[in-house]
Amino acid sequence: MKKWILVLAFLLAGCSSGGSNETKTYLLPSTEPSTELVFDSVSIKMPSYLQGPGIVYRLSETEIRVANRNVWADNLRELVKDKVEQYQMPHTTDAPMLEIEFERFNGSYTGNAELKGSWQLGEKHGEFDIEEPLAEDGYPALVTALSQGLTSLLADIQQQAN
Repeated sequence: MKKWILVLAFLLAGCSSGGSNETKTYLLPSTEPSTELVFDSVSIKMPSYLQGPGIVYRLSETEIRVANRNVWADNLRELVKDKVEQYQMPHTTDAPMLEIEFERFNGSYTGNAELKGSWQLGEKHGEFDIEEPLAEDGYPALVTALSQGLTSLLADIQQQAN
């Protein structure tokens, strides 16, 4: 009898943990840049809580959660750097470095993706505070909105740097 109870317990445990333990991995989607920036190299800075593998979600004004099962496919700074480099004008020489420092690059309880920080391109510099609405609930929509926010940031930098 004990044997059957153990077998039943293992079966129920296996069924209940089905898809909930699955880790999902995300990349920032590639986009066809509508603008080009003149820069030699790019430097991306982020606070330590954004440098782990988990996607960050702000639960309130004072609390964040780092996802355990919804993670970036690579270091987030490298993913952002790769996306920014898609906007680099080819064959630029003697161009300045583009520096972007993020305070926020996360989802929010407000239903938006948040990108906040500052940038510098040569002598030009500025601050940004972008809230990109999510098209629907879920991490895929958050990753898409973060990518769209980054595209908006790069368009703003291009406009302000000219």
